[in-house]
Amino acid sequence: MSCLINTAMLLAVLLLANPATAHEFKIKDFEFIHPWTREPAPGVKDVPVYMVLRNTAPTDDHIVAVSSPFATKGELHAGAAEGGGQITAITIKVGRTSCCGD
Repeated sequence: MSCLINTAMLLAVLLLANPATAHEFKIKDFEFIHPWTREPAPGVKDVPVYMVLRNTAPTDDHIVAVSSPFATKGELHAGAAEGGGQITAITIKVGRTSCCGD
């Protein structure tokens, strides 16, 4: 799981440093599908990162934190379809796909 958290941190760093659309990539049994962010307006400090996550592992997995050396803090938020708002973890069931950042 720490590998996934480190991966999420690396992804956040890359996307915050250079806003762009990335293609799908996989680390162990976790796929990060089309992560992207918009370039923030001048002075805007909150930058969401959007992506789809797919778990191909034999067990459920959870993302419990995100961080970036460019941010004072990172937060997990539910997608719009789930009502939005800050959450404590994102659970991706075995063989399922979950949207993040909606």
